[in-house]
Amino acid sequence: MPGYITNVEDIFSDPYLLDGNIPDEIRELVKGDPNWVIDALTKGTHAGTGQILREIDLLTGNLTGRNIQWHPGGGHHGPTPYWKVSSPKGGTVRVGPQFSKRQDGSSMIASKVHLDLEAPIIPNQSLGGLTLGTHISELEDLVFGLGSWKEGACTLISPFEARYSFGKGEIEAAVDVRNGKIFKLSAKVGYKGKLFEEIGVGMLVQQALELEPRLYYDEVEELILARGLPGLSLDIPEIDPPVEIVPGMNISAINVFVEEIGSGR
Repeated sequence: MPGYITNVEDIFSDPYLLDGNIPDEIRELVKGDPNWVIDALTKGTHAGTGQILREIDLLTGNLTGRNIQWHPGGGHHGPTPYWKVSSPKGGTVRVGPQFSKRQDGSSMIASKVHLDLEAPIIPNQSLGGLTLGTHISELEDLVFGLGSWKEGACTLISPFEARYSFGKGEIEAAVDVRNGKIFKLSAKVGYKGKLFEEIGVGMLVQQALELEPRLYYDEVEELILARGLPGLSLDIPEIDPPVEIVPGMNISAINVFVEEIGSGR
């Protein structure tokens, strides 16, 4: 085995050391160690192949979230085999020739996506540092451990919709499980960014209507929409309220969504 890696901690300190190593060599690092479980991949078209090393906390019997995975290739990352290293501290890093390169020549994935509670809210486009149409695999470092050691949750809303809630729920992403892409993003209580540079979550509906004349309350949809502006809706906290009390309510969420799905419901 090349002298670059002496133990698994070397890998978590610098995953790119895996470049050029083979699964058998890495497996030998943890062979016989009760803190590590050696297994094949368990999901997807390559289930039963490949290799994944999972760390276990011997005191609790729970997985720690630290994994070292070798994938034989195929799928949306191309036919070439690659490594994937995951941990609560370092997120997820893929190592292989199909990924972009660091200046020193070793492989790396694209820059990580970072949530931004102060990012502007752009209809039919983005909020919170996230962009509509993004494949959920590009957010792996955000969703890995969600609801476990990270604040947030992942919920299957319907057979075709998964919903990811980040942090204390300030940002929510709805994903179409058929294609893996984000089709709706929601800014909720605690989100600081603004719509049209002025309108925010928690603001009175009446104030928002005065700031932006295109906004109106749609009684059928029970949402605040914008005339001539697809890909945007604002939630109110009650279901089917009397129209006359809507202006006195607070905006409970601001949603941006792909134009094709109408009101974003």
